[in-house]
Amino acid sequence: MSQSDMLKIVFLHGANDPYSSERIRYFVSKNHKVYSITFPESDYKLSTVTSDIFRLRKKCIDKIPLIKRVSHYNEINTILRKINPDILHVVNALNLFYTNTKYSKIKIIENEGSDVIFIPRKYKFLIPYYKYYYSKVDGVLQDSRLAYNYAIKYGAPVNTELNKIIEIGIDFTVFNKEIPPGTVREKYNLGNRPIIFHSRGINSLYNIDIILQSVLQVRKRFQDCIYILTTTKEQLTGKQQRFIDDSPIGNNILFAGYQDRIKDLKHFYRDADVHISVPSSDSSPFSVYESMACLTPNIVTDLPWVYSRFLPNKHVITCTVRDSISLATSIIDVITGNHNLDLEDAYKIVSEQINLQKENEKLEHFYRNLLKIKSDSIS
Repeated sequence: MSQSDMLKIVFLHGANDPYSSERIRYFVSKNHKVYSITFPESDYKLSTVTSDIFRLRKKCIDKIPLIKRVSHYNEINTILRKINPDILHVVNALNLFYTNTKYSKIKIIENEGSDVIFIPRKYKFLIPYYKYYYSKVDGVLQDSRLAYNYAIKYGAPVNTELNKIIEIGIDFTVFNKEIPPGTVREKYNLGNRPIIFHSRGINSLYNIDIILQSVLQVRKRFQDCIYILTTTKEQLTGKQQRFIDDSPIGNNILFAGYQDRIKDLKHFYRDADVHISVPSSDSSPFSVYESMACLTPNIVTDLPWVYSRFLPNKHVITCTVRDSISLATSIIDVITGNHNLDLEDAYKIVSEQINLQKENEKLEHFYRNLLKIKSDSIS
């Protein structure tokens, strides 16, 4: 790549955001100059592949809900003034305020799904905020048609040249069906115990309480079943911890703690009998696609995103939102083989339509097209 073709790209994202890390890894591999500005996190784990990382200073007022979405403006502006990037790529619509800068040729906001599908419905005062700042950005990016439609509802441009659906994409050099089985079972001495794996978050959106309640039902059929959660018991709410202590499910839960996505998660997917993803709202769940790439059966909540590419009971098993019995019944069906999932076809869909290489090539084209539109408008 010639110097004139190289882009200077700044990603503004959460410190432990694996999706941004995937984007960054791709553009670094293409020899673009990539910078990472991350919000302060008390428990920083994720590393990026670029050495140009700016970690914003922690502020006491960041503890106030939504305040961190505006409180770092001066610090970010100072960083951007030094870099003077071609692209400022801001992740999460709640951070739209930070696109209000003159120190970038192009400003892009990337919606993360729930920030446009769920958050504005819960906090209606954000709708005018969204509508104002969407009108100021040069481009909008999201991972699903559902998020796209909600973004337009809240003020994102209708023009398809400025508003694109581009997935993060799965890295098939990491997640694939050639991963040898047995690593996790051997590490934790699990033998042939049925493994139910949950790799997503633990806030209320992801219905950890429903998952814990489902253990009671599943263990009636499979007393030695083991639920693996990528968290610690101490990170659960007090009520959830008491539920575990007051019921007989303690031996059926393995708190594996944080797992590195690139090094570790693929082995959990590969050894799991089933991967579960049961939030109350979703847009395009990366973990589901990763597990599909590893030929793992998936149980997901019956939400609109499923129908954009997949068929329930062929590619995924669906269960009712916030229904532990529905979840438990689905888990038992998968473990007993009482399903007609075509895991190879699910793999094919992800490989063709949610592929990291292909999706980020689209993103690079999007960047360059926006720069051309901006240049033409100036000239």
